[in-house]
Amino acid sequence: MSKERARYFSAAEQELLSEGFQEFQSLIKTQGNTAKAAKARREGWQKVADKSNSVLQLTLTATMTFNGTWKVTQNENYDKFMEKMGVNMVKRKLAAHDNLKITITQEGDKFNVKESSTFRNIEIEFTLGVTFEYALADGTELSGAWTLEGDVLKGIFKRKDNGKDLTTTRIVQGDELIQSYTYEGVDAKRIFKRS
Repeated sequence: MSKERARYFSAAEQELLSEGFQEFQSLIKTQGNTAKAAKARREGWQKVADKSNSVLQLTLTATMTFNGTWKVTQNENYDKFMEKMGVNMVKRKLAAHDNLKITITQEGDKFNVKESSTFRNIEIEFTLGVTFEYALADGTELSGAWTLEGDVLKGIFKRKDNGKDLTTTRIVQGDELIQSYTYEGVDAKRIFKRS
C-alpha cells in the first residue's frame, strides 16, 4: 500500500525549493509571452523540482538506514564523558550496564525513537531541524535539534542548567549504529548492533 503525499511542504522541503528558486530564478523570471520564454520558465521550474527531488530522495535513503532496533554492545570513554557531564559515580557505574535498546522509525523528516533500558523506557518524537526538549537518564534537561548531514544524524543540544553544548551524532556502519558524544572536550561512543 503506497503512502499519500503530505498536503504541505516540510521545513526542509520549503528550504530546498527556496534554494532552487534562487539558483534558477534567471530562467524562472524570463520575461515575455513567447514560446521561447515560456519554455525557459518551465525548464527553470523543472530544474528546481529535479534538484529538490534528488536531494530529498538522497535524504530519505540515508535516513532510512537508521530504521530498526539497536542494542548497545560496547562503550568507549563513556565513563569519562558522564563524569564530565556531572553524573555521580553510582549512576555512571549503573549506566555503563544499562542494556540500552533503541528503536528508530523514520518517515520523511519525522523520527520516533523508543529507548528502553534497565532504568527507564521513553519515547521521543522529533522533526529534523526543529528544536525540542529532552531529559537524559540522569535528569539533565536539554533543548536542541537533530539535523541530517549526509548520512550522519547530528544533534546539537544545550543544557538548561549551565547553557553548555552537547553534540551527539549517529551513523550506521555495516550492522552497527555508532552514537558519538562530545561535551566540554570529552568524546565518547556507544556502539549498537542491529537486533
